[in-house]
Amino acid sequence: MVKNFVPRAELVSVSERNVAFVGRLSEEKGPDTFVAIAQHFPERQFHIYGSGPLESSLQQQAGDNIQFHGHQSNMNNVWSSVDLLLITSRYEGLPMAALEAMSRGIPVISFELGELPNVIDSGSNGWIASDHKEMVSILNEWFTLSDSKRAQIKYQAQQTIELNYSTEVVIPTMLDIYGITG
Repeated sequence: MVKNFVPRAELVSVSERNVAFVGRLSEEKGPDTFVAIAQHFPERQFHIYGSGPLESSLQQQAGDNIQFHGHQSNMNNVWSSVDLLLITSRYEGLPMAALEAMSRGIPVISFELGELPNVIDSGSNGWIASDHKEMVSILNEWFTLSDSKRAQIKYQAQQTIELNYSTEVVIPTMLDIYGITG
């Protein structure tokens, strides 16, 4: 099996503790869960990058601490303002948003979905939550971590991608599978 992969990226340094949802605003992606979790933290900023059929109903439910940024054709400029990514999907394989975020040192909190438990070592480079309540608890923990502990987790997230899911690692494996030599 060939892994998903992303190019190496620069480590993001964000002073604000902004939390993001990146994806289609549809039932399977769970943006309603993201909105519900944000309601536990009215003093914190939450950002939704994406559009879809649930957009207008989510905007009606959302508190003042949630900003909707709409569809993004290129996330490269957006990642620099994201401190933490929540994956609130109801089902997934291996979301590219998680790999792209982690490649920049943006940790991910996700439900136990698809391949994410094989990528995320809970507490080391991100977190796997068993349910909504645990995700809220982990997010609260993230907000109270020291800068040095946050920096360590961010570095581990980036290293996980660089060592296992970067183009430099996966492309040679693909070429080998197909019998292509340089």
